[in-house]
Amino acid sequence: MRFFQPLLILVLILLFLSSCIQYREAYYFSPFNGNVPIYHTTPLQIDSVKTGTYGGILLGGGGANDNLHDDAYYFRPSLYRSYARENCQFYFGGNVTLGNYYVNKYDTIPATVRYGVTRDYLNARIINEQGGNKFFGGLGLQAGINYTIQFRRRHEWRIGTETSYNHEFGNYIHFRNELADSAATVIHRQSHFITLGLFTELAFKLKKGSIGFKVAIGTPLGKNYRKLYRPRYDAERFSFAYVSPAFQYTNNRLTGFFQINLSTKAFHGQLGTSYRLNTRGSK
Repeated sequence: MRFFQPLLILVLILLFLSSCIQYREAYYFSPFNGNVPIYHTTPLQIDSVKTGTYGGILLGGGGANDNLHDDAYYFRPSLYRSYARENCQFYFGGNVTLGNYYVNKYDTIPATVRYGVTRDYLNARIINEQGGNKFFGGLGLQAGINYTIQFRRRHEWRIGTETSYNHEFGNYIHFRNELADSAATVIHRQSHFITLGLFTELAFKLKKGSIGFKVAIGTPLGKNYRKLYRPRYDAERFSFAYVSPAFQYTNNRLTGFFQINLSTKAFHGQLGTSYRLNTRGSK
């Protein structure tokens, strides 16, 4: 047993050291990766107002890049139209996003040597020189449609699909366009960001409104967001996807919601509200 004790300690030390060894990476994608889609209010089948024009405001923030190395915060006003028809609901509208993406610095210490080879999939000096606060903005369009299954004549189970398009502008896309390929692991330079997803929602009618829980899953579209090669491992690729749970509470014409967006190389939390501008609508 005395022989195995130092051997066991040595194994534990090696396991601890190996867990600390990792190659540094830097992924600069669209700032909209991880913060779309957003929640849209739609009338219930039992509601007296079947058509609504909504104005909304959203505040969001989170992390992006490898291991959520960078920070992003944004403000997003929106205007959209929602309809409730027999056995379905649908919406369409647009928004404007104004935000800040903070490109955090990396330490300039070389990557850990593994098996006698030093690998570092970024150039810390270049990133640090060009990093810092980067304004970003975007013009967006969203649309969605769902099939509705009513139960107990008041409540609804919705199953649908939704899509979004955002056109980016600002300093952050300029940073990505100017950054040398050798400075980061992967850089996406396109200004367009499109998503397509599926969702399901349970909506429960209350005396003066409703509560609901929604879960959406989907993926960005485009060749750059199909699969991405990971240079850390010669044969490994990762895919882009997102999952977005959201909770909403509606009281008369006002809706508040909280949503989490978990995406590839990004994680965001969102707090928003929308207000139905019309007092009457088509039935």
